[in-house]
Amino acid sequence: MSVNVRGRLLALFLSAGATACGEVGPTAEITAKRTASRPSSPVLPGATPRERFEVPTMRAPEQGSDDLIGMDYDLPEGWKVLARTSDRLVNLLPAGDPEAACYLSFLGGSAGGLEANVNRWRTQFGAAPLSVDEVAALPRVTLLGRQGTLVEAAGSFTGMGEAPRAGFQMLGLVVSEPGGSLFLKFTGPSAVVEREREHFLAFASSLAVAAAHGAESPSGDGHEHAEGDGHDHGEAAAPAATPAAPVEQVNGLAWKTPVGWTVQPPRMMREVSFTLSDGAECYVTRLLADAGGLRANLDRWSDQVGRGRLSDEAFAALEEIPVLGQRVPFLDLAGVFKGMDGVERAGQGLLGVAVIRARDSLFVKLTGPEAVVRAERENFRAFVSSLEEGP
Repeated sequence: MSVNVRGRLLALFLSAGATACGEVGPTAEITAKRTASRPSSPVLPGATPRERFEVPTMRAPEQGSDDLIGMDYDLPEGWKVLARTSDRLVNLLPAGDPEAACYLSFLGGSAGGLEANVNRWRTQFGAAPLSVDEVAALPRVTLLGRQGTLVEAAGSFTGMGEAPRAGFQMLGLVVSEPGGSLFLKFTGPSAVVEREREHFLAFASSLAVAAAHGAESPSGDGHEHAEGDGHDHGEAAAPAATPAAPVEQVNGLAWKTPVGWTVQPPRMMREVSFTLSDGAECYVTRLLADAGGLRANLDRWSDQVGRGRLSDEAFAALEEIPVLGQRVPFLDLAGVFKGMDGVERAGQGLLGVAVIRARDSLFVKLTGPEAVVRAERENFRAFVSSLEEGP
């Protein structure tokens, strides 16, 4: 199964409903945790019934892009991103150790059930199987909005088709539900796994299904910005908004497209996408419920341009603008963008607003070279103010 199809199935699985109710095992405390947005199902504006309900057309993964599956995460320091495979939606090299591996996989259905998968992993280390009650008592850690079971094992590790490797250790998370199963597995020499334990847990908590990070082309005027201020550009710096095209509507969401913005074909996890000049883009995403909350999402965006999380003072000072009947903070940042390929690109800009609600939340984000983003600032404000929702 291709990465693209598997990613779409994952999105559908995650959007099927919240974690099942009931008692869970003890909760593992995680430091440096970032609340991840809960995803919606893929929305394909303008698609035909065939496009909506049949397997989507395949396309080759783009170099350095994670947009095909919409995965977002905080890459631990010293870890490297590896090429994805047909069964690894995220594939990492922990701490630069060639013997270590960390990857996320998804399978449709229960994949044999929780107990079977926990004990399958334990068997790889020569550990005795756990009973149903013992599995139920294992710690739980949130993984992509679900309660994952934390599995640990140590000993001589025998991977698929590999010779046993002594002195190895594993940290893993399993989510097994009728609609699908998630597996996040970290293996390596015991010293490496122990040293990187908190990095792994923080990475697990940061995983989210989201739209792509946007344009990454280096550009801009080299203007310096103070860290964490969250609202870097004055009103006079941007030109007036250009006249908008007639109102367009998809899936109950209506808007006026600014001149110079081009609507793109349907893309997974996006209500609508636009391309602008010089590789910049703007897109709208809808996620379930509050998607982790306003502050967490704005902090995530700020992290993406290397600015760190907003200080309380910077968050309180953000300008508020009207969007869909609410007054919401307007994030206007520039800095060094770090993509999933680990390459840092200076001179990037980001504009964003988040409308947080109980039933669902809407996110609008514009990214690209700083000079382009600044020039499109008033167009962005006009676009988000034009958004309307119908029945």
